[in-house]
Amino acid sequence: MAMIPAPPAPGQIVRVRQRQYLVEDVVKAPLFGDSSIVRMACLDDDAQGQPLDVLWEKEVDPEILSGESWQSLA
Repeated sequence: MAMIPAPPAPGQIVRVRQRQYLVEDVVKAPLFGDSSIVRMACLDDDAQGQPLDVLWEKEVDPEILSGESWQSLA
C-alpha cells in the first residue's frame, strides 16, 4: 500500500483524480486519524478554475508536484 503524502500547503500544485490543481486552502485534521480538507482549483484547460474539496488522507494516490514535475507537464 502506498504512503499518502502529508497534506500540501496553499500555493502548491497537486495531482488528484488524474487532474492538476492549485491548492487554495488546507484545514488540518483536528484529531489523529481524521482527514485534512484540501480546497483547490483545477488547472486543466477543460475544467480551469473548477473547485474541488477533498479529504486528503482518503484520496487514492494523491501527489504533490515539485517544481520540476510541474514544469515538465506544462
